[in-house]
Amino acid sequence: MNFLRWVASIILMFSLISFLFKLGSIFINSLLLLATTIFIIDIFMEREKIK
Repeated sequence: MNFLRWVASIILMFSLISFLFKLGSIFINSLLLLATTIFIIDIFMEREKIK
């Protein structure tokens, strides 16, 4: 699951950079939604692995 965390972090970083430079709000919102979804999936996968 570390791979998903890395991918989500990179997407989040690029989306924040895009937000600072105001490069298309639809693209930014979709990247933030994708990064949030990946983090939530990663959290649930880690909980299942611990049990």
